[in-house]
This record gives sequence, C-alpha cells and structure tokens, in this order.
Amino acid sequence: MPAQYLTGLRRAIPGYTMPIDRIEAKFKLGQERPQADREGVLRVLRENRGREKSLAELTAEYYARR
Repeated sequence: MPAQYLTGLRRAIPGYTMPIDRIEAKFKLGQERPQADREGVLRVLRENRGREKSLAELTAEYYARR
C-alpha cells in the first residue's frame, strides 16, 4: 500500500480511552483432564524455556491444589 494511503487510513482511525470497571475471567488450566494428560502438559511446558516455564509452574501449582 502506498504511504500516502496508509497515512489517510491512520487519520481515519479514532482513538479513545475507556475506564475499566471490572474484569471477568476463568482459570482453565486443568479443564477436567485425566491425570496422565495433566502430567503430559506439565512435561511439555517444562521442556520449553522462557514464558512457558512460568506457565508450567503455575499449572503445577494449580494441579497440586486440586
């Protein structure tokens, strides 16, 4: 796309802010899976590095509470 066209598109996009009153979410790491499935999920997450490792730790803590 030509730069002039993109500039026109950007000008047409309105910007606004919106206050957030509440956030609703679900915690769905277990999803009622069998023990073998949960162990497999943890194994794969632990093999990865970076952000996935944090998810592995969070998942393990969640499973331990169940």
